[in-house]
Formats: sequence, C-alpha cells, structure tokens
Amino acid sequence: MNNKVYLLAEILPETQKRFPHINIKKFKILYDCWRAKGLRNKTHSHTHYTTVWIRGWMSHKDADSLRQYIGLT
Repeated sequence: MNNKVYLLAEILPETQKRFPHINIKKFKILYDCWRAKGLRNKTHSHTHYTTVWIRGWMSHKDADSLRQYIGLT
C-alpha cells in the first residue's frame, strides 16, 4: 500500500473543490497554520513539516489531520 498523499496533486484540488477561492498561495498559508498547530502540540518537529512541504507528500495520518484542519472531513 502506498502511504504517500501528495499535497498539490491531491489535497489542493480537494480544497479547491470545497473552497474555490483557494489558490496555491492561500493553500500554503493553510499548511503553515496547520504546521504551527502541530508544533504547538508537539506532533512533529519543524524539520518534519518543512521536509513534507519541500518533497510534496505526506503520510495518510498527516493528510487526514490536514484535511480535518482545513475542513474537508
């Protein structure tokens, strides 16, 4: 089973379907706010979130958390 969920190929289109005004810049802001929440809760390190954005994919567990934060689930 593939454990990769791609940010710009999967989660961004889902977000745009629900919130049509969201573009890549606004999506990055949503990601940064979700990251800040994760850092406050000590879910992952700063390096983890930076690496996820740069490589463009995350685990299903992180993707579910991001989708919930955005309001997709």
